[in-house]
Amino acid sequence: MKKLFLLVDCRLDDNDKRWFSEGLFIEGYETVNIGVEHRLSNLIRQGHSGRIRNYWLQIKQARQTLRNSGKDDVIIVWYSVTGQIMNLMSSWYGGRNLVLMNFLTPGKRPGILGWMMKKAVSNPRNTILVNSKESIKQYKEMYGLKSDKSAKFYYFPDVYDDTNKFVRPEERCLNNSRYFFTGGMSNRDWKLVCEVAKKLPEEKFVCCAMQKDFESQIDILPKNVEVHYNLPPKEYYNLMSQSHCVLLPLRNDSVAGLINILKSIQLAVLCCVSDTPATRQYYGAESRNFLLPRDAGAWAECAQSISSMEEKEYKIAITELQEYIQNTFSPESALQRLRTVIAEF
Repeated sequence: MKKLFLLVDCRLDDNDKRWFSEGLFIEGYETVNIGVEHRLSNLIRQGHSGRIRNYWLQIKQARQTLRNSGKDDVIIVWYSVTGQIMNLMSSWYGGRNLVLMNFLTPGKRPGILGWMMKKAVSNPRNTILVNSKESIKQYKEMYGLKSDKSAKFYYFPDVYDDTNKFVRPEERCLNNSRYFFTGGMSNRDWKLVCEVAKKLPEEKFVCCAMQKDFESQIDILPKNVEVHYNLPPKEYYNLMSQSHCVLLPLRNDSVAGLINILKSIQLAVLCCVSDTPATRQYYGAESRNFLLPRDAGAWAECAQSISSMEEKEYKIAITELQEYIQNTFSPESALQRLRTVIAEF
């Protein structure tokens, strides 16, 4: 039987992926987990030396995996950059069957990064998983890919973390959650958040951001906006859990905010988000009113409407969202998709 080599880079307190390796093992696959010495994304924030160590660790992981695997085995890589490195190095070992996950919205990449991406998406032995159906079309158009001479693409949406329970709406006391929360590392429209805050001066807004990203967009902070920079996941999600509503305005249609949508709904907190092809899939027909255009007036109106909701109405709305997420974006559904992909090798 083929072995599955799994490279998954996620901390236990940050969208844990134990369901991924444990689920495949329980289903009878012979799995080999390749350990991560440090969380790669943390190294990137440590300046030039951190970036060098980041890439060195990825090369080390790729070499270890390729040396220990056979040409018929399947290597599943969670981190897309590690997958691109693995793709380049695999030719030195006679090629491998690669499942490269988390390929986000394609964009122009300079120099060697663009070359690495082109190599990965053009290799017919690769299977690439993207978390937005729109991204498949975009990759094919950007790189001029033909189905018989390129990697296979599959839609593989983000799923909720089943190590955390779904908070029941009746467990929350809405009277104690009187602020709006916005957080995230990429593609957040902080300018729009502050415009909404100005329109609703009686409401409190709490933002959790990367300092450089936030300060590049905001010159003067409204008095009713509180900002936290570079929080660890536990503190970040604690602030989210105590909020009345999560606001996720995005600057453009690039895939972003999906984990925040899932987390907030698990925590029984309503979530409003920019209406994009990627975010739209997480809302059923009865919840589409939480998908908003890039207009501060529309966001302020929606926030005000949620703030004035009766508790019963709020609980009905979050229950509908939770049921939709549990039925559509479970780890079990992801494993089913992954089984289909593995079976093709």
